[in-house]
Amino acid sequence: MIIPVHNVADYLPKCLDSVLTQAVQSVEVLLIDDGSTDGSFQICDAYANRDNRVTVIHQENLGVSAARNAGLDHSKGDFVTFLDADDWWGPEFLTTTMAALAENPSAHMAMTNFTRVPGSDFNIYPLGSDLLTPTEVTHFFAGPLHTIFSTVWGKLYRSNTWVGVRFPEGMVHEDEYIMPTILSMGGAVVSPEPLYMYRQRGSSITGADESSGRLADAISAFEHQRRLFRSAGEAMAEKWAWEQALRNKLQLLAVAKAEGRDMEDVARFRTLIRSWCRDAPTGRLPRDSALLRLTAFALPDLTSRLLHQRRSRASSARRSRT
Repeated sequence: MIIPVHNVADYLPKCLDSVLTQAVQSVEVLLIDDGSTDGSFQICDAYANRDNRVTVIHQENLGVSAARNAGLDHSKGDFVTFLDADDWWGPEFLTTTMAALAENPSAHMAMTNFTRVPGSDFNIYPLGSDLLTPTEVTHFFAGPLHTIFSTVWGKLYRSNTWVGVRFPEGMVHEDEYIMPTILSMGGAVVSPEPLYMYRQRGSSITGADESSGRLADAISAFEHQRRLFRSAGEAMAEKWAWEQALRNKLQLLAVAKAEGRDMEDVARFRTLIRSWCRDAPTGRLPRDSALLRLTAFALPDLTSRLLHQRRSRASSARRSRT
């Protein structure tokens, strides 16, 4: 298993204890210290000194993708899993996912539900303990269960899944970029128990405010998804990925203005958005996408508020269902 570590000294012991006390004891724990400066690297070394299942790799701060790639390069087991250093597992995570793969030889991945901390379980209705085909997985990824299918963590993979596959380095939204490729490789088993504890922190990468650079990475990931779905003949998924990219492009225009970018930059973004809209997949645009497109050209600040309100409503709706 692979744990990228960067300045998480307050959370790392809980994370590691949840791994080392699993009922499945034959685990290879790879801690990738990604240039920590807060004492996290001492914690890594202390655990390695007292438990021979733990190996520490120290490297300069290159980002979570490079840390995960370093772990993949050193991994020797039959299975691979990823755990963020501020999160932790429930006691039955490995038992459940390993049993699921043993019972379903055609599956390349087993996954569990997760709990937000603070918060509640993610709602994975209507899924039960089912073996899903790649087409079914694509349907859920490009739709109602995107959140759980788009994360690399909370899943146990057969190690051959990652042969020749690596995370894009130097960008955020790396999970969004890589997961469509992983999910297309074969069947996936879903266990409804919330056995992954996802800590929501404002200072984490996923909790950070939007910026033009972060939005550009999100756009790159969704455009990559669109190309993959198009080549696979998944028309509905392609349209979904295009819509997500458009929304991020519209927000990029608003953020560029808010960041004080000069009018030449703003004009360039408007031109790009017009070309992106002309490149829309066949089929009528959703009403909210059409509205946001129109407001973005003249009122990017209003666009930003509309997008924020839409995300807030969606978040409230998800919480009310859980």
